[in-house]
Amino acid sequence: MDMMAANKRKIFTHPNEFDQCVLDNLHSYFQPLRDFLEEWCHLLIFAHKFHAFEYYNIHDMVLEILDHALECAPPGDIDEVARMVLDDRKANIEKLSDGNPFGRVQQSPSPHTSPTSQR
Repeated sequence: MDMMAANKRKIFTHPNEFDQCVLDNLHSYFQPLRDFLEEWCHLLIFAHKFHAFEYYNIHDMVLEILDHALECAPPGDIDEVARMVLDDRKANIEKLSDGNPFGRVQQSPSPHTSPTSQR
């Protein structure tokens, strides 16, 4: 855990170290995502330096990076787990489009009151 914290601190203080700390250690399976990870890192560092910026745009920009990565992936390379994640994400987006970010809201049951608590 200390190594992860040190690497994270190193990346934010010396962004050029991202290649050595992260990209050079990617498993070959994730190599097609290398450019997207680098773009995401640059965005996070930018938002870290300009705090007001992160409050307004960061979420949409990260989603745009992820969407572009998914669009570039050949359909045959997306396995069943990834498909389930995509389906879940689409369902979440549909919930948001209904105007309620929390989906269906359930009412809390009324508290149980005993005769002694009513004195």
